[in-house]
Amino acid sequence: MGRGSGGDLLVSVAGFGEDRLIALLNRIVEPQYPCKLLPFFVDAWCVDDIIVNIDGYSFKDSWLPWLSPYEYGWRAAIASMSDVVAKAAKPLAAVVSLGVRPGDRVYDVVRIVEGVRDALNAHGAWLLGGDVNRSEEGWIDVATIAVKGAPKILAQTVKPGTLIYATSYRLWYAGLVLHSFYTGRWVEAKRLFPKAFERFTRPILPIKFVELVRLTPSCIIGASDVSDSLARTLWNIAQKSKLAIKLFNIEAPPEAIEYSKQYGVELPHLLLYGGEEYDIVFAVEKSCAREVEERAFELELEVVLLGETVGDRVGVYIGGSLVEPRGWRHFPSTRHV
Repeated sequence: MGRGSGGDLLVSVAGFGEDRLIALLNRIVEPQYPCKLLPFFVDAWCVDDIIVNIDGYSFKDSWLPWLSPYEYGWRAAIASMSDVVAKAAKPLAAVVSLGVRPGDRVYDVVRIVEGVRDALNAHGAWLLGGDVNRSEEGWIDVATIAVKGAPKILAQTVKPGTLIYATSYRLWYAGLVLHSFYTGRWVEAKRLFPKAFERFTRPILPIKFVELVRLTPSCIIGASDVSDSLARTLWNIAQKSKLAIKLFNIEAPPEAIEYSKQYGVELPHLLLYGGEEYDIVFAVEKSCAREVEERAFELELEVVLLGETVGDRVGVYIGGSLVEPRGWRHFPSTRHV
């Protein structure tokens, strides 16, 4: 790592910051990293036509109060598979590692792993096995192996002059659910807005996105899954591509409109500052946008046009105003900062 960096390494991880930590770890990976198509130490990586991901979190920071052990395991598998699907890869298999607290019930541990297995099976993949460790807090990691399912692997970078689309299975709904949780209204909201909670609690990935890329490989030029909030995802794309994303007026579903009216939260907040949507944002050449929309319709893949890219600045804008890049960050340890 070079001389002179030792002093920085003695600070706490929280003080160092997530982005700086990732940049530092990149320097360890870079000299021997074999994949030219995907950056190292991001959300998924490749060796030839094989794409891999590992994702995980602690029970304390991620186990929402209405989730059963089975649902918790299901969502952990979805979190890992989502990143490889966004690369236009088909999940093949996964392994799971659990940190189990001494007081946890055997039944709960079994149900977590059954949830992981069933989520994988529902998306055409297998659970190969895993390991169990002792932990005072509890945690789960799922590592997924996938194979390229289209003529190319999609990176997060895009270019100016393209249209930004997204699959639209949990956009808005995740914002509704998480806003209700952080404001202490989730019990009432779960009763009033069951569709939002159903889509959020046991998500199904837009796996047909892989087929859409296979059918229109020259049209779709980049993609990213949405898991840290739509705002954070769009900002990541904008910064890596050195451009701006201008969002259009996007029609909200009835549940989001009603929640906005009832609880006085602005609609763009529900769209932009959710998290754990596990939808996919992707860039499309303007010349073949109609073809992509028609193919998506034939595949019964729900997509929505979000906006367009421009090259005169860097950032994400809606109605001429700069969107705050808020979303999940590990350090500091709050979900929304």
